[in-house]
Amino acid sequence: MSEGGSEPIGSLTERQKEILRLVGEGYTSKEIARHLGLSFRTVDTHILRMAKMLNAPSRAEAARMLTDHESKQKIRTYPARLPNAEKSGLSGPVTSQGWRGALHRLFALPPLGGRPNDLGWDQKSIHILRVATMSLAAVTGLALAIAGVMRVFS
Repeated sequence: MSEGGSEPIGSLTERQKEILRLVGEGYTSKEIARHLGLSFRTVDTHILRMAKMLNAPSRAEAARMLTDHESKQKIRTYPARLPNAEKSGLSGPVTSQGWRGALHRLFALPPLGGRPNDLGWDQKSIHILRVATMSLAAVTGLALAIAGVMRVFS
């Protein structure tokens, strides 16, 4: 790529650069989305647009282009590393979504099937408690709804 490629990089927003930096560190769209409080589809859309804008054939190449551009700058910024708990979905950053993001993290179910996990016993216990609590709440809500319907028709 020529130096003409640095002009589109200069027009990227800080959020877009942050996403590309995380892509460069090897994080998936879902991990980036959890970290930034976005939908993974939003992250994918950002990445596709940035790759197209930078004329990069892949997300990895777009991230490399940003890294190369920033390495030529005087002051280099480094993104914060995502903690391991972030990968498990147990915790997340405080986001601008406020209570919606907090509720999503509170009621997030553990990942289902497909691949083995590397969660510790404490993280597995937390996921089990979450599922048990949500199941209890659902059964209680269903029982109350049935009782209400029976009261109406009796």
